Amino acid sequence: MLLKEGGFILSEEYIFNKDDLPNSGIMVSDTGEIIKPHYPIFPICTTIDKNTGEMNLLGTGFFITGEGLFVTAKHVVLENFLEQPFRPHENLAAVFFMENNHYLVRSTTKIVVNHVADLAFGLLASYTDNQTGQILRNKRCILDISEVGIGDMVATCAYPKSKFFFIDNKNIASFNTNYELGKITQMFPNGRDRRLLPGPCYETNMIIKGGASGGPVFNKKGKVIGVNSTGIEGTDISFVSRIHEVLSMWLPEVIIGNQKVEKLTVYEMYKRGIVELST
Repeated sequence: MLLKEGGFILSEEYIFNKDDLPNSGIMVSDTGEIIKPHYPIFPICTTIDKNTGEMNLLGTGFFITGEGLFVTAKHVVLENFLEQPFRPHENLAAVFFMENNHYLVRSTTKIVVNHVADLAFGLLASYTDNQTGQILRNKRCILDISEVGIGDMVATCAYPKSKFFFIDNKNIASFNTNYELGKITQMFPNGRDRRLLPGPCYETNMIIKGGASGGPVFNKKGKVIGVNSTGIEGTDISFVSRIHEVLSMWLPEVIIGNQKVEKLTVYEMYKRGIVELST
């Protein structure tokens, strides 16, 4: 298991300006309170040098359960591994933010990709606190499959252009927390094209920077309606994969409490209260 500790530097404020969005903010937890986005949203990275701990940022992900199940863009977890002899998850890790200005780098145990849409989800290795003996839990985002339309306000939070350092035998990272606001400008229920975005998606006028792929896209209620897929550099044109297609994706096996469950879909997790979903 890849598990390393380090300190981190945050380069921007966590919460949106209250005047920008309704409800005084955008980050809402499973219990309804506004929270700092570094708890449910995190950078996804891969190890470059196992001896020094040097890492490379691939994109962004966000939690949908309290037990480490996360969603990201399919190309984030695949494009960097197509020519490698190992499966994607074996060298893929997530930066899990903790209190006191520290983070854990946690490996993934499973990765599942959608066969059409630019969507994927994975499961992080569990971590037990040495002092309390409790399994580490995380905040989660709420999914929303309500109808959306052209002109609807959207926002995203991600970690583009973040950097990792190895100084004095310590892992130090600078995480560039980036926020973008915009609106849906076009809708592609049957996909934009056959090669890059064949799955249902939205066009927006948010600026999506490198490393922001896989980040959650929120509606004005602070709930996730999509996932960052791509942006056209130098413009305010970007494309967001619809969150609906995640619901039919399943893990080969899921452990709920002490019980192992075979082939549980995200929608079935919602019916059991593991994933929170608005319709």
